[in-house]
Amino acid sequence: MKYRRQKDIVARKVAGENLLVPINGCAKKVYTLNNVGERLWEAIEEPKSQEELASSLVEHYKIAKETASKDVQAFLDDMLRMELVVPEG
Repeated sequence: MKYRRQKDIVARKVAGENLLVPINGCAKKVYTLNNVGERLWEAIEEPKSQEELASSLVEHYKIAKETASKDVQAFLDDMLRMELVVPEG
C-alpha cells in the first residue's frame, strides 16, 4: 500500500517550526512536524510505500532499517489518525 498527502494541507516553516495547516473549511488545528516528519511529509508528495519511506530515512540519516521502519509507522499512524495522509491501493 502507498500513502499520499491529503489534499488541502499547506506546509509552512514559521519561526523555525514545520507546520501543517488544513485549509479545507475552518482550520481549527495546526500540526507541527519534527525534522524527520518534515522529510517524510516531503517524500509523500508522490505516493510512497512504508518501505520506500523507511529506505529514504535509512539513506539520509544512516540509521538501522528497523529504527526507520518504526519511525515511519509512527508517522503514518499519526498522520492517518489526523486525516492528513490517505492510503492508496
